Amino acid sequence: MASIVIMNGNQQGDCYPLGRRTNVIGRDEALPIQVLDPQVSRKHLRIRFDREQDEYIAADLGSKHGVFVNSTRLEEDTPLTEGDQIRLGKTFLLFTSNVL
Repeated sequence: MASIVIMNGNQQGDCYPLGRRTNVIGRDEALPIQVLDPQVSRKHLRIRFDREQDEYIAADLGSKHGVFVNSTRLEEDTPLTEGDQIRLGKTFLLFTSNVL
């Protein structure tokens, strides 16, 4: 099962298992994966598990500063692969297909 790891800032090292559900990541304190970065929108990124394709899909939720996967700005739903680096604001996340 996949996880997201925060790679920098005050939350560096925090790890969140994704499960096989939809996860929303952002600054909103009600979210299970909260990123404390002023350049991150309240609801910035959605990662959902596609059961048919057996993969995780990332989507920008209309954020002001965008979502970047391996330095490429997301323009559409994008499958994630092992080791992908996701940037939200000034925060870097690591996608790993293993629970850490």
